[in-house]
Amino acid sequence: MNEIPHVEEGEELLRERCDRYGTNESFANVMDAKEEIQECFRHFVNYSQIKQEIELAKPTGNLDVVFRKYCRRSHQFRDCVTNFTETLEPCLSPDERGSKQTFIDMLDSLIKFVCFKEGRHIALFIAEGGPECLMSNEEKIQECLNSTFSHYIPQEATDNQNDLPQFRLGQTECGDVTKAQQCIVGHLEKCTDPTPANIVNSLMSYVRKVTPCHQYERSTSRAGLTTVNSVLAFVAAALLLTKFH
Repeated sequence: MNEIPHVEEGEELLRERCDRYGTNESFANVMDAKEEIQECFRHFVNYSQIKQEIELAKPTGNLDVVFRKYCRRSHQFRDCVTNFTETLEPCLSPDERGSKQTFIDMLDSLIKFVCFKEGRHIALFIAEGGPECLMSNEEKIQECLNSTFSHYIPQEATDNQNDLPQFRLGQTECGDVTKAQQCIVGHLEKCTDPTPANIVNSLMSYVRKVTPCHQYERSTSRAGLTTVNSVLAFVAAALLLTKFH
């Protein structure tokens, strides 16, 4: 995505945060953890293998059998991510570190949804043309994400430690999450089958329920709402650092 910094730029921003909040070893530890999480993911799933398994299972309608195997090993995926966040935590501000449990809750919610009845959601998504629907709307989805999230990530590093961005999930940020979801789902609904759009919408809504955004959705007044430090720091760093081939 053109407006999102490259991996190198993200690493420089993370280095600044590690220097400010962590120790001399914090950034090096995160770089080591990046390699470990990539290797951990590769052990969890071989992308070439699962692609072949999916193609073989499609004609017989046995996609749920494929994903049952991986869902039963989902604890390995969880361990990969939680170990990375443990190492990343020293590079976050004290307030942001409080969002760690929110991130774990989101991860558990994601796994629970995807592996509902041992993978029936993801099996249905693939069987009804979900990947093709996503690919055909790739540029539109990028536009949705760019228009709502790109301004949260600085385009160049700052020399002033006090100007480092604080990742938050307050009322404004949650509003952007909702806008992005509506934008993405709106484009997916134009696919031939509505199932992929419905599943993506359900997944995003299901995961959002365990975040601070849920309280803003239920509120009818702006009074008394405070900005909540959030899981976005974990997510941004993970996306910028975890580069698969």
